Amino acid sequence: MKRCLTCSLTFVTVAAIALDVRFARPVHEGDTVEAGGCAIDGRPGAYEVWVRNQEGMNVIEGEARYSAHDGFTRTGADGP
Repeated sequence: MKRCLTCSLTFVTVAAIALDVRFARPVHEGDTVEAGGCAIDGRPGAYEVWVRNQEGMNVIEGEARYSAHDGFTRTGADGP
């Protein structure tokens, strides 16, 4: 997840990413998983994140937060 976030936030120099996640369900051999997330309204730099299995059920879920070197704060889906 951390690598995905760092790659997705290409418009800033990320100083730190904090992940607060929980493992909601087991992942079994042969499962297909996909990671995703979305910005949390009113909380710049905060994202709801998840990993879902082939049935659309969250197997990992939680929150990611980042801070930038240059003080830039993301304010919308497309940056400032």
